[in-house]
Amino acid sequence: MCENLKKIKENDCGELHYCKSCKIYHLLFNNFHFVLKIEEYKALKNHINKIDIEFWLDKFGDTIVKRKIPIPTLQENLILVFDIYEFIALKSLLNNENKKVGRILYLSTDQIEYQTILN
Repeated sequence: MCENLKKIKENDCGELHYCKSCKIYHLLFNNFHFVLKIEEYKALKNHINKIDIEFWLDKFGDTIVKRKIPIPTLQENLILVFDIYEFIALKSLLNNENKKVGRILYLSTDQIEYQTILN
């Protein structure tokens, strides 16, 4: 791992670092550590930004699967899957510029994982 890492952005799910000497991005997300060259970082960022969250939430809306947003990889037997919170956190890390990305997505009550206690 590089010794001259500069933290670019951080949220509850992970961190994005950059090493100027190696010109490598380090994306630490939950239990994954991605080491990306600049071209790979840009390609991942573009791919993530093109994914239609609403499509996947509708497609798997009636299933009991918690993580409904798949991201295929070049490794045939590996697909990364995210719930809506993880996906938004990943997108936030990759879009490290302080600008608005995409349109606002509203959650339905069944997509909010929060234990309510009625008094």
